[in-house]
Amino acid sequence: FIVMISGYVFGPQTGFVTGAVAALVSNFFLGQGPWTPWQMFCWGMCGVAAGLLAGRSREFKVVPFTLLGGVCGYLFGWTMNIWHWVGFIYPLTLKTFMATYIASFAFDTIHAAGNIMFAVIFGRTFYDILVRFKKRITVEFRHDYESAGQIGRQL
Repeated sequence: FIVMISGYVFGPQTGFVTGAVAALVSNFFLGQGPWTPWQMFCWGMCGVAAGLLAGRSREFKVVPFTLLGGVCGYLFGWTMNIWHWVGFIYPLTLKTFMATYIASFAFDTIHAAGNIMFAVIFGRTFYDILVRFKKRITVEFRHDYESAGQIGRQL
């Protein structure tokens, strides 16, 4: 949810970086492993998807964002299942592939439901907070050509 709302407010690039860095940093506490790059990619792509969903919109669309949260919950699990299947399962057959996905279905459903719940409960609030923060950190350069010309004439 945090990665997605960051991507939604700040754009796809920031969403990807937020997701990738969040996975890397959290694994310093929870344990690094060969799954870390997969998590970094998956979380990053969730941020990209949310950034693309927002586009240039200046308002928070609860329903599309919530649906995307559910989809990302499942896609994250399904992508991580590929890594699990390739890394830990032998033999690599259709039967073991399906068993891997069936075994993770309950967890993936809980993950998707958690994303949906957080989006519904906290989505608007987090969106407003991050938009306010974005306004405060935005730097604008304005060119005042008239005063620049006066400075040039004084030299």
